[in-house]
Amino acid sequence: MQEFDHIIKRERERHYTMRNEALFAFFLQAKISAEQARQRLWRRLAVTVLVLLLPATYLLTNFNTLLELYLGAVIRSVVPSLINGTLLSLVLALILAWLGLIFSRR
Repeated sequence: MQEFDHIIKRERERHYTMRNEALFAFFLQAKISAEQARQRLWRRLAVTVLVLLLPATYLLTNFNTLLELYLGAVIRSVVPSLINGTLLSLVLALILAWLGLIFSRR
């Protein structure tokens, strides 16, 4: 631990001078390039999100129609089979078990 403290103390006391201007210019250019790459990444990410949101906005504008079609298909296929009391009790038991599982995790 004392060696580590000694190294820190020695480095704090040392005075660095810029001796190689080409290396400093390369360092600055690398920093600038990294910042530009970060900005390009954010712009690409923003464009990608906007492009992916376009179909979602279309679906949201037609949400009522899609919901009615889906619910109509579900009701037309499930209701006739629910007339049988055994199947109805099985479906209700599964729904209650699922709800119990959801609320037990909270």
